[in-house]
Amino acid sequence: MIRNGDVYSGIFFIAYAIVLFIATFSIRQLDVATIGSDFVPRLVLGGMFVLSAILVVQGLRKRKAVEENSTTETKQEEKVNYKSVLSTISLMIVYVALIDLLGFLISTVVYLVLQFILLTDRSHWKIPMYVVIAIVTSGLIYYIFRMVLHVMLPTGILG
Repeated sequence: MIRNGDVYSGIFFIAYAIVLFIATFSIRQLDVATIGSDFVPRLVLGGMFVLSAILVVQGLRKRKAVEENSTTETKQEEKVNYKSVLSTISLMIVYVALIDLLGFLISTVVYLVLQFILLTDRSHWKIPMYVVIAIVTSGLIYYIFRMVLHVMLPTGILG
């Protein structure tokens, strides 16, 4: 049995991105803003569309490869790691709960490092690299939102 989860979820998110992209045309524009209020939603939805299309293509390639190999090899079912999924959801809930208290920068760095650790086998941990990636990514996102888009993010204890 071939699983088509990537193809189906990719098609779903392509349709979802298209519907929401069309909905962005009803967002009111402010005359004082240099970038319209529809810019970020359209940017995110465009990214969602592209990534979903990539997911569909990868799913189709994977299905084709499995069909070609199924005649010579026995199929191995992919095992879902429910512990990892539940841990990720729990980590997201804690992140959202603490973002106002700790602020965007601190909570995002901590979240990203913990998420990297959670999703990587212990034998492949590179914690210093995770910390650097988390700091650079959080700082870049903070800069873009604060200085370019003029959007306030929670400052928390740094406030």
